[in-house]
Amino acid sequence: MRYFVYIVLLGCLAFSAAWAYRVNYETRDVVRNLKALQVEIAKQEDKLIMLEGEWAYLNRPERLSSLAEHFFSHLLLMPMSSENFAEVDAIKIKVPRELNQFDDKNILDKAKVKDGDRR
Repeated sequence: MRYFVYIVLLGCLAFSAAWAYRVNYETRDVVRNLKALQVEIAKQEDKLIMLEGEWAYLNRPERLSSLAEHFFSHLLLMPMSSENFAEVDAIKIKVPRELNQFDDKNILDKAKVKDGDRR
């Protein structure tokens, strides 16, 4: 009986050692992938900063103004000036109409009449 217990314990020891070995290497793979992703994120952030700088450079008002003047015959764009902008109050915003109880009742009544239900 004693040998059976030793064999079972030795099997458990071998199993736990193999499991710990596998978990160790899986953890190393995850850490390696995480570091590679962090490097890729840093590269993409640097690229984003560069692209934002280029975008700001290309959208300078004096450059856009000269382009609008140069291509006026093709694009028919107006030169940029402060007169081209409107006040916020000039924009009319539609406010949704709120339904009240009577509107719901009228809609239901009209639907019943259309279906042929006359009470």
